[in-house]
Amino acid sequence: MREDQKKLNHRIYMVTTRDFLSYSPTTLLYDGGFNVIDATIVRAGAEFVMIVKDETKRPVAKKHLRLTRASRATAFAAGEAVIRGLAGGTTALNGSASGRGWLRRDPPS
Repeated sequence: MREDQKKLNHRIYMVTTRDFLSYSPTTLLYDGGFNVIDATIVRAGAEFVMIVKDETKRPVAKKHLRLTRASRATAFAAGEAVIRGLAGGTTALNGSASGRGWLRRDPPS
């Protein structure tokens, strides 16, 4: 990763809780090797799907939405780009009754 990207250090972190009064220490949930924001996680059958926004700025801004899958909601690896070009914050909905899902994204500004 380039030096100008390192100083941003956008990653996805997580905490866990059982009662919303006490929380685990913060841990890194996702580091795809690039700056990333706006994670959304949904359950899809026996696996979890996470969609993130690639915030790479240089040498060329990407702004891709990337999708990654895992068998546990705490073990995601780098994902593939599913929407290329300018894409905003995402919301994924699981339509488990129909076996389909929906992805909503903000239009480019």
